[in-house]
Amino acid sequence: MYINGQWRAPVAEQYRPTIDPSTGATLGMIAQADIEDTRLAIAAAREAFDDGYWANMSPGERSRLLHALVDAIEARQDEIAEAEMRDGGCTWRKAYLLDIPVGLIHFRHFAKLADIDPLEPVPQITFPAMSYNFVLREPIGVCGQIIPWNFPFLMAIWKMAPALAAGNTVVIKPATFTPLSLLKMTEIIHDTGLLPPGVFNVITGP
Repeated sequence: MYINGQWRAPVAEQYRPTIDPSTGATLGMIAQADIEDTRLAIAAAREAFDDGYWANMSPGERSRLLHALVDAIEARQDEIAEAEMRDGGCTWRKAYLLDIPVGLIHFRHFAKLADIDPLEPVPQITFPAMSYNFVLREPIGVCGQIIPWNFPFLMAIWKMAPALAAGNTVVIKPATFTPLSLLKMTEIIHDTGLLPPGVFNVITGP
């Protein structure tokens, strides 16, 4: 699991194997989070949000960081595709030519959207006095996200990328049987050092 910028063992020290469905071979042992692990992840995400550094970052700076993050993930996308193929039992073509590249395209889209001015103007009111009106869009806080098994990487991007682009913090849980591509991406994110601790957290389990 990945909580507050660090890899952690589960509190209860429980693990289960993840299996290559094409061979039945064990690919790895996956931490099984319980309620205490979940609380730790939520607390880390809440602290990171309340700190204000990520939530109050300028749209341009947040966009720049997310683009750099996508660049780093793209440079190692073969590792993610391999994990997706082995863990999910999909074909090489689906993993390497569809799921991972399309997910990265979507991540870039949301990184670009992060640079949009959060102020949305609405019609001026001139009576009884002139006023300038706008809608200010703000991040909402901690986003809990649960990912299904059938498109593990792509659907993780659909959840985490818009949440991060808007300035929220994330606690994300991959599907029980297909966690490896998200965990590989988390390893890459950690290696970049671009996200402040607690902004992006991953728990695994049933």
